[in-house]
Amino acid sequence: MKIKSFLLLLLAVAALTACKKGNKTLDPNAKVSIQGVRSLTKADAETLPEGGIAGTGLIDSLEYITKYAVDIRMTEDGRPGYRWIGAEPDTYTMMRDFEAFKIKFWAADAISSDGQTVGGLVANCDDMVVIAVKDKDGKAIHPLELDMTQYNELVHDTVAYIPNAAILEARAKITAAFNAGDYESCYQIFDDTYIFIPTTGEKWRAMKAAGIE
Repeated sequence: MKIKSFLLLLLAVAALTACKKGNKTLDPNAKVSIQGVRSLTKADAETLPEGGIAGTGLIDSLEYITKYAVDIRMTEDGRPGYRWIGAEPDTYTMMRDFEAFKIKFWAADAISSDGQTVGGLVANCDDMVVIAVKDKDGKAIHPLELDMTQYNELVHDTVAYIPNAAILEARAKITAAFNAGDYESCYQIFDDTYIFIPTTGEKWRAMKAAGIE
């Protein structure tokens, strides 16, 4: 009888622990990030015009991407999706790390804020590319100088991509850590695995056509 009571107590404790885990509310202000790695040396500085990349005066491709990217586009559940990258004065600096060349996201993109599910950016997205915009003359437009009423008329330029191999690796690792209740590892895996690589729209489309993802 005592053994039975002890087993029932263990089951009750396990159920309570699971309930607490399932109801855990995560920090709504937490952030995760993607960071850049250099595949173009100084954006091939020797070949750049005097005005630098797209007339910005910048010759470092990672600095250019971090400062000028406006959104990230992807295939999400088989449909076009996107995430804005702080294109308003109060979020522009908050969502970027200019020294480490990182673009930040709210942590809910990794794990839902109620702790119930893996975030949509992890679970449902692939073919991620980073976008900057230019005017008709090819000059880059800073996110804080965007006229949103004309946004769709601007030139939308792919400036980096996140390899699908990295996305799949992160998805598997984050899902495993989430199922184990290790939320901190979920965030760390996101930061360590999601890497953007400088490219151009032409190069990225050529890689896709060749099956290189």
